[in-house]
Amino acid sequence: MQELEILEEMEQYRRRAAENGDFNVAAAHEKDMNIIRKHMNDVWIPVEERLPEISRTPEEDDECPEFNVTIRRAEEVTTLKYSPADDTWFDDNGYVYDVIAWRPLPEPYRPERSET
Repeated sequence: MQELEILEEMEQYRRRAAENGDFNVAAAHEKDMNIIRKHMNDVWIPVEERLPEISRTPEEDDECPEFNVTIRRAEEVTTLKYSPADDTWFDDNGYVYDVIAWRPLPEPYRPERSET
């Protein structure tokens, strides 16, 4: 749920700022507004703004995480893998693409569980 992601991101920022001893109300407000704006743009992140943060560098291409991406001059969204080792976006065949924006894959659909 996108609303929960927004709140969680805001809480994480506040927690880190408090732990570092540099919590500032004005800075927190500005950060909140930036987080909301980012999510209002349907979570698309321009590659000039930032690239995905990967916790560990994959050793093989098959281990590279996938993201929804917009490719320069393409009209549809597609899914590509991202290699943090050389900042490349590629498909299952190894072709490299010029990505202009990316976003995490959505959570899988989970039907509501009945109360019975």
